[in-house]
Amino acid sequence: MNMYCPKCGNEISDKALFCSTCGNKIETEDEYDRLRREVLENEPKPLYKSKIYWFILLGLVGIFIYITNNDSNNSQKNENKQSCIGNENCIDKVRFYFTNSGKQILNESYNGNGVFTITGLDPSKGVTFNSTVTTDCNCQLIDVKISDIN
Repeated sequence: MNMYCPKCGNEISDKALFCSTCGNKIETEDEYDRLRREVLENEPKPLYKSKIYWFILLGLVGIFIYITNNDSNNSQKNENKQSCIGNENCIDKVRFYFTNSGKQILNESYNGNGVFTITGLDPSKGVTFNSTVTTDCNCQLIDVKISDIN
C-alpha cells in the first residue's frame, strides 16, 4: 500500500513513523479506526445534548408552572368573591345610605345573596322609587340601582 506524507507529498512506507524528506510525524490508523472516527464525527448529537433542547424544555416548564399557578389563583379569587356576599345584617348600612341622601324607606326586603330591594320616597323630587342594592361580606354597598316609579 502506497502512502504519501500529508505535509510534503513524498512517498513513504506504510510502516514509517516519520517522513524521510521533511521529518513530519506520520499518523497511522488502521481502517477500522478511520471508519469509526468518520462515523463518530458525522453522527448527529442526541437532541438532549443540545442547548436549544434544554432552552425549549425549560421554557415549556416555565409556561406550565405559570398557567397552573395563575389558574389556581383565579379559582381562589372566584371562591373568595362568591363567598364574600352580604347578608340580612347589612340592612343598617342600606338604611343609612338612603336616609343620609334624604330619601325615606317605605318597604325593604332581603332577597338573599347580599341583595336588598327597597321601595322609597324621594321628597326632593316628589317621586317614589324602587332600588336594588347589592352588598359584600363587609356590608359595603357594591351596587345600587335606583329607578323612579312615577
